[in-house]
Amino acid sequence: MGERIYRCPVEVTIEVVGGKWTAVILAHLKENDRLRFTQIRRLVPDVTEKMLTQRLRELEKIGIVERTLVSATPPHVEYALTAEGRSLAPMLQSMWEWGQQWAQTHQLSIRPPAERFASSPGTGYSEAGSSEAGSSDEGSTSPIPTAS
Repeated sequence: MGERIYRCPVEVTIEVVGGKWTAVILAHLKENDRLRFTQIRRLVPDVTEKMLTQRLRELEKIGIVERTLVSATPPHVEYALTAEGRSLAPMLQSMWEWGQQWAQTHQLSIRPPAERFASSPGTGYSEAGSSEAGSSDEGSTSPIPTAS
């Protein structure tokens, strides 16, 4: 992040998580613990491979995400949040809740990807795999758990 002088703590936060798709990628990593590149790509279908690669490299460089080469057959790479990355959970949780409320208030649809990688059920989406404004999933838990 360098020698830049910041005028407000929000500037620092936005520099870390404000890039296009960054908060969404972080939310999915928080939800799923470890993900392969292709899994992240499926969870965020509108991001290009180039952009996803760029964001993951940026997050790895600043210590928010760790990249692990798994020497299985075939070898693959997994991404996970570092301790610093996990410290973003309260902010991501607030963003999740605000977005959900905004969508309900403004009658916007939220349709998560069909494929889910979370190891535990009840991650904030309805049984049918979608959460739409006005649906009865207000009491469900968020896919960004508050407990680490």
